[in-house]
Amino acid sequence: MNLAVSLICLLALVVAVLSIIITKKAPELYSEQLDFKRINTQMKILIIMPLLAAIILSIVINNFHSLYEERISHALLVLSGWVITTSSLFSLRYIRKDKTYAFLTLILVAMSVSMTIYLTPLDRYAAVFHKSEYVIAFVVGIGLLVVNYINLFRIRKVRLSTN
Repeated sequence: MNLAVSLICLLALVVAVLSIIITKKAPELYSEQLDFKRINTQMKILIIMPLLAAIILSIVINNFHSLYEERISHALLVLSGWVITTSSLFSLRYIRKDKTYAFLTLILVAMSVSMTIYLTPLDRYAAVFHKSEYVIAFVVGIGLLVVNYINLFRIRKVRLSTN
């Protein structure tokens, strides 16, 4: 494994841990919000859109007829980065009163966006990840998506129980 892949894996791990830390505190901060219907609608969108994007990406990748492993691992890694960014910005909107968690969320957004923008061009992704490392990118992408969904369902559960 080369240094760039190691750094991206480390960055993804930090993003996942920060996301979990923020989400652990976020439900308490969300409970102070008054507009339950608006938050629940936004939560549904955050839950459904990545699934819809994955379906669309699958259709597009299927039509390329080559380099499936490269394109699928790239799509998952970039999708997971944007999903974490979007969920973090959603959380930031409701937890800004707590300066510590707002600052952690901004750090999370900055790290996630920088990783995602850096890896978005397929040429750059191919320069970093080689054929033997596509599995690593796939696992990191799936891992970040799983962490995101666990966090969203945890927040949604707390929101529904306080409503």
